[in-house]
Amino acid sequence: MLNDLRYACRTLAAHPGFTAAAVLTLALGIGANTAIFTAVYGVLLKPLPYSDPDRLVRLSETRRGGSWNVAVPNYLDWRARNHVFSGMAIFNTANRVIVSRPDAPAELFPAGTCETGMFALMGVPAAHGRLFVNAEQEPGAAVAIITDELWQRRFDGDPAIVGQAVRIDEQPVTVVGVLPLGVRPFDVDVWFPHRPRQLDAMQLDRANHPGFGVIARLRDDVDAALAQREMSAIAASLAREYPASNTDMGVRVMPMIDSVAGSIRPTLRLLMGAVAVLLIIACANVANLLLAKGLRRERETSIRSALGASRPRLVRLFFMEGLVLGIAAAVAGLLLAGWGVRLLRAVPGLSLPRAADVAIGAQVLGFTAFLAVVTAGLFALAPALQLSRADLMRVLRPGGMGDGASPRNARLRSALVAVEAALLVVLLTAAALMHRSLVRLAGVDLGFEADRVVSVPLRQLRSRYADQKAVVAFADAMLESARGQRGVAGAALAWPFDYTGFTWSTSVNLPARPFPAGKEPMAQTAAVTPGYFAVMGIPILRGRDFGSADRLGAPVSVIVNQSFASRFFPGEDAIGHRLDAMRIPELQNMTVVGIVGDTRRGGTLLGFTPEMYIPYAQFPESSATLVVRSALEEPLTLAADLRSRVAAIDPATAVGTVRRLSDAMARTYGDRRALSWLLTVFASLALGLTILGIASVVSFSVAQRTSEIGIRMALGADAGGVRRLVLRGALGPVAAGAGLGLAALIPLSRVIQQYVFGVSPIDPVSIVLACAVLAGAAVGAAWIPARRASGIDPLAALKSS
Repeated sequence: MLNDLRYACRTLAAHPGFTAAAVLTLALGIGANTAIFTAVYGVLLKPLPYSDPDRLVRLSETRRGGSWNVAVPNYLDWRARNHVFSGMAIFNTANRVIVSRPDAPAELFPAGTCETGMFALMGVPAAHGRLFVNAEQEPGAAVAIITDELWQRRFDGDPAIVGQAVRIDEQPVTVVGVLPLGVRPFDVDVWFPHRPRQLDAMQLDRANHPGFGVIARLRDDVDAALAQREMSAIAASLAREYPASNTDMGVRVMPMIDSVAGSIRPTLRLLMGAVAVLLIIACANVANLLLAKGLRRERETSIRSALGASRPRLVRLFFMEGLVLGIAAAVAGLLLAGWGVRLLRAVPGLSLPRAADVAIGAQVLGFTAFLAVVTAGLFALAPALQLSRADLMRVLRPGGMGDGASPRNARLRSALVAVEAALLVVLLTAAALMHRSLVRLAGVDLGFEADRVVSVPLRQLRSRYADQKAVVAFADAMLESARGQRGVAGAALAWPFDYTGFTWSTSVNLPARPFPAGKEPMAQTAAVTPGYFAVMGIPILRGRDFGSADRLGAPVSVIVNQSFASRFFPGEDAIGHRLDAMRIPELQNMTVVGIVGDTRRGGTLLGFTPEMYIPYAQFPESSATLVVRSALEEPLTLAADLRSRVAAIDPATAVGTVRRLSDAMARTYGDRRALSWLLTVFASLALGLTILGIASVVSFSVAQRTSEIGIRMALGADAGGVRRLVLRGALGPVAAGAGLGLAALIPLSRVIQQYVFGVSPIDPVSIVLACAVLAGAAVGAAWIPARRASGIDPLAALKSS
């Protein structure tokens, strides 16, 4: 074995051009696979930084296919009635806090509350200090646990901070503990203890779902499926006991890893499939190179066989060469993978959860070593079996044709080309489908004009804005200042402001014809200032906008969208009708004063839903979002001045990240943008490899058929006829492979169906484009060898034979 290895190294070193081409070809395939596997391992396969993470699940409520936050009374019943969990904990992550330092500007951090036992339930110790104790769930001094990331960033990793009071939202809060490095549950940096006695009536309403989630640990003898069955039974029991709030309400039990990274799993699986295709094409290319190189060694192989070498011995000799090539390609592929991982992090729209865990480590190195062996088997085994069957008498006969030029060998080369063509058709079609989907998504009518609009999230201290009049006064001052800024075409405030997902869903009832209890429909709700619709480019179809008369103390007005009016008031004018927002005392007996156009409140991919807008002055909430329409081409140039104007009105108000609304909407289909970009890259690499593969096979075929072509030309064949002969020979396997690829698209269409938008997964235009690119590439790859064949001198060809 060692002698075979040394011989393989000497043989490859003697042919540096062949070796370099083979290693580079394989390195592209191995590098792409290693880069994507690095992401797959870091995001999906690497254990979460908790104790026995496979036993952790996250619970949410469901209704009519949608996922809901958990109602606190339902959680209490779950905890009391279940027999499948060893522990449960409720948490809420819908908050941001201002963490202050005397020598630095205020900075916003995600914050949440959790039951005191949540970290122990997850198996997370405190790296510094301690975890919460049960007594801290009772009202008392403010305490918090922070992440290592915040500790390092805001407090420079100072261990003295533990046990000391820091300023959070301008209130003294004692930091009792710091979580370990890399542990950041639910992407929250500041945790406060959940205090049930401080929940208000709305949060304790069983029909209300105010942002709470639940984590639980399965008992040792229970799996997720059994837990799901029991929790579904409990949900059904609660629906019978509380029909007004729990009708159609179910429970979803989701493994913790799925709640963290489940949304990206299909994208990563599809990318793994794409790079596997790229690797197979690379292996087919190298296999053809080995076949061509093996022709020159047929005499050597035949002599070895004549001297007693068995066929397995010859196969092992060729396989060792393949293994050396595979190992060299794996080393080169690792270098490419390091660059590829950095590229993945920079791909527009690709949001990788657990991004810090996406790094090349021991498991990735093991995967690359496995690839080296597997690829060696893929590209070396078939040529080894073929070339080890050389006919000694035919090879040694003067002018004899070796196995390399035999029909059997030619069929193998053609079969490899057909495989490349089939796989390329699949990749090109997928890339074309994703591109056409993006074109359709970019043309979706959002219902508003996102261009030149920026959002400026504000975070205000509740202690300063406990009075509604103070909130309204800040809003008036902020809008007056913003509208006076050069380059601002319009400004408004909205709470909440989010067109990338549903944020404030309100149950609606009609006093004139109430809905059955528990069947009240939902509407997306926002409080906005006058001029909001003009800033957003939302048309007012009938009625009026809010005005100065819509103030505190006046009858509450409401503006609804077209979908709301059509659903609740079919065949009649909605203006003048009365509405109630369930369980919100301030929003009762509202009068519809206007109807506006529909907007895609839940993101680009979702349709229109009922919406209602209420006057911000009648429902003032602190920490609203300033929405600004710019008169400039680049709206972000306004950001610095807007921050300054906020600070001039209230220095304690923190400003979040200023974003273009168009960018936010594009992120709602960011996974598709990333997938399209990456599939285009992989398809381009596969196209390049396929062109090289076809060109090498046709060149080899022409070299083997020099005598035949010379005879044809001597008998009167013209140059055009020779070119057509060569092109037909090249395009035959390509056409066969294209047919196989088209057949494979039918079952594969179900895989890509969830990613396409506005086009069929078997889109004729995409398929025609893919086939046209393949045909053009095949003709281009075969054209130069065909021209070379047409220039053969018949006399010289006959002499050489």
